[in-house]
Amino acid sequence: PREGQQAPRRHSRPDLHRQEPFRAIAAQLTGLAREALRAASLKPQDCVVSALWVEAAAAAWADAPTVAPNAHLAFLLPLAAPQNMGLRLLDPRPQAQVIVPMVEAPNALNAREVTLQLVPGQVLLLPGYLPHAVVGGGGEGAALLLRGQTLFRNMAETISPPMWTGMTAGRA
Repeated sequence: PREGQQAPRRHSRPDLHRQEPFRAIAAQLTGLAREALRAASLKPQDCVVSALWVEAAAAAWADAPTVAPNAHLAFLLPLAAPQNMGLRLLDPRPQAQVIVPMVEAPNALNAREVTLQLVPGQVLLLPGYLPHAVVGGGGEGAALLLRGQTLFRNMAETISPPMWTGMTAGRA
């Protein structure tokens, strides 16, 4: 598929964090979320995994950009990723695609988008508001990705639980 077109893919239900053996993985991801808050010098808050699912797709995957609604952090853990598969991160500012300065030499500091290589076993954490898309490199094999999001526990329980049928975030 071309850029922005959806490749055939399948995904599990979004509540795997409530089931064995995924509870242990969810606990590890919650720990990573706390570490990310600490590294960003943010006030420590209790986090919960509010959604966790597995996606499988062909190597030529091309996601449309999305954000993680109602989430503080989104995460992606490639379990299997074809060569050259990446996560494209887009500048979240609405004016970034309109008010564009002249660039002498493209680099990470003036890019409006950056693509990170997906490495099996390497967790990527990103702010929930950051537009992102998985892009395939057309290598051999299929992609298998563990994806999800975290919320602050007080938000998950009182303010904005996900609107998925039959789910209540943060409650076992």
